[in-house]
Amino acid sequence: MSDDVGREELPLPDYHQLPLGRLGQRIRTLDADDVTMLRRYEEAQGHRLPVLHVLDNWLHELADGAEPSGTAPDAPA
Repeated sequence: MSDDVGREELPLPDYHQLPLGRLGQRIRTLDADDVTMLRRYEEAQGHRLPVLHVLDNWLHELADGAEPSGTAPDAPA
């Protein structure tokens, strides 16, 4: 995976419109590869510490055995 992730490649197409609380819900549908992609993108683009914290927390939970849920709540149709 390249560090140069484009907006159109993100696993959550509406990533930029998600409030922080909703992001925490939506990323629970993603696996570690997808969350890592979002994290790399966030580091390169916004570097918003609260967002990085949410992404890191889910990565740690996945590493500890958590499983992604099936469907993202409020996912666009």
